[in-house]
Amino acid sequence: MHYKIIIIVLCLTCCVYGQKTSEKQFLETPDDRWISEVIHFPFGFAPDLNYEGYEALQFSKEWSNQSSQEFWSYVIAWHIALEQPFTLTETSNNLKVYYDGLMKAVNKDKSFTVPETTVEISPKGRHQYQGRITIYDSFHSLQTMTLYVQISHVYCEKKNNYTPLFFLSSQQHDHSVWQRLKKVRVVEDYCEF
Repeated sequence: MHYKIIIIVLCLTCCVYGQKTSEKQFLETPDDRWISEVIHFPFGFAPDLNYEGYEALQFSKEWSNQSSQEFWSYVIAWHIALEQPFTLTETSNNLKVYYDGLMKAVNKDKSFTVPETTVEISPKGRHQYQGRITIYDSFHSLQTMTLYVQISHVYCEKKNNYTPLFFLSSQQHDHSVWQRLKKVRVVEDYCEF
């Protein structure tokens, strides 16, 4: 039942915001336990993210199940022309704008003011960040929650650009769900997209 509701909400969100979904998915998953989605920039829910390209998403099939260890576990990749990887500040700002806009758009109780997103990330390596995001979950729990995040950038030498990848879960970074998340990869020929 929850699965059907989530699909309906995602479809309505795409229709309401006029997103195109014709681009090829460039994230590959290790098995068929994932739900794919592709959304074009600019997002209706976050027009300040003024990039050209599209977002590829891979959701764990259990991402909407609050009792699952894979609750809110998914991967986002932005296929955009980016000459340099996002800085720490750019990454934080983009995540805040993204989740503030998304949760306000999905919130059904218009008399309720959705709490602002907070982002706490730090460098983890070259062009990599790790941390947590505190969001209001307008989709499922209708509560404030923490998403743990790891961010990296894939470099396309042919086009001389970077693609940011966001791995997210409600589970802390040392949880086994991260092993499954990290098996989601950019397809080998993604530079051709």
